[in-house]
Amino acid sequence: MSRKHRFNREVRLRHHFYAWINRLIVSDIIRRKYRFKGQKIRKKRFTPQLVLCNHQSELDPFLLYYVYKAPLYIVANEQVVTNPGYGFLLKHFMNPIPIKKGTIDINVIRRMKDVVEEGGSVAVFPEANSTFDGQPCFHLHNPGKLAKVLGIEVVIYNLHGAYFSNPRWSTFRKLGPTKGTISKIISPEEVKASTAEQLETIIRASIDVDPYENNIERYRGNFIAEGLERLFFFCPKCHNHHVLESRDDRLFCKNCDFEGHYDESGHFTIDKKPYQLHEIARPMIDDYEKYVLAHINENFSEDVDIKVCWGNKRRHFYAACTFGLNRYGLTIVGKKVDFTIPYSDLRGYGCQQKRKIVLYSYSLPTIIIKMKPKVSIYQYYITIKIFENIKRKGINNYVPLTHRELGF
Repeated sequence: MSRKHRFNREVRLRHHFYAWINRLIVSDIIRRKYRFKGQKIRKKRFTPQLVLCNHQSELDPFLLYYVYKAPLYIVANEQVVTNPGYGFLLKHFMNPIPIKKGTIDINVIRRMKDVVEEGGSVAVFPEANSTFDGQPCFHLHNPGKLAKVLGIEVVIYNLHGAYFSNPRWSTFRKLGPTKGTISKIISPEEVKASTAEQLETIIRASIDVDPYENNIERYRGNFIAEGLERLFFFCPKCHNHHVLESRDDRLFCKNCDFEGHYDESGHFTIDKKPYQLHEIARPMIDDYEKYVLAHINENFSEDVDIKVCWGNKRRHFYAACTFGLNRYGLTIVGKKVDFTIPYSDLRGYGCQQKRKIVLYSYSLPTIIIKMKPKVSIYQYYITIKIFENIKRKGINNYVPLTHRELGF
């Protein structure tokens, strides 16, 4: 091992101590809040593993840290890892591997291989983002190929219940049980003997978790429907956006007589008929796509706060800006900023946590847009996708996007 490699290695001895402290204190606090009971993942000494897990809430990584009895190097959002306030601490304590949302970064694969060669284990959430409607949506388009590249044991872990406890659309957390189980273990020999396509089929089938599989549990709390307009941003009845409002356990339209009730089992009841959330959300997205195509020249805008990021340390906050979106591109206008980003200049984009959209362009620094509390980042992510597809193929050759493409 060269001197340069020794001083820049990914796996450090201190990570073992901090992993133990994390399990003992930080992750244990989160475990208690989520009422989490998880099956432990055992790692043999000097035997690296690739851990693949479904993604139901923003605190899933800490639940995974809790069940793994060794340091775990998680692929995480770059904006979290490089945060000037706590990014250094994350790197020092756990050394997560940063990735830009919505982009392809070969350096991530290189760093994962370095971790494996040094005996460490890597964790990836193939969905890339916590689910909005409870259904899986892969952003890692070929997890089987990743398993073949690394050539190590694959552990597929399932989290259950976290979606109803703290869904991405929700304003308040609900009280209910969460559990974790090992769905499948694929040995290095099986990985070597299988093709990437066969592994992908196995991984997708094993990581798919239906949040409604257990109808016994209840997730209680006050204002359980608050924030539901982040998911249902388009009225299913009058077909208008920015007209839905949540209050207590209700979601209603201010423009028509649409109304539904969200219950403690995670169902949304309309006219006495209960629906699973995705049964409303998926048709709503199809209707919204038709709406955007029919109103191709409409300008979408919101009052936002933004952060402009130069590298890993410099970030400048600008309050009271206006974020605009139309068929030609994106605009951000404030007292001290005036950005215009055509779709041809947009390198990538993604959603962060519950209220933020991250934009990567070729000509500008990274921009983090923070929406108002009840505004749906889901709507704006989908709208960008639609307009980007129109720009690429033209309105006459437009092909409706699939739910996989419209997911996070």
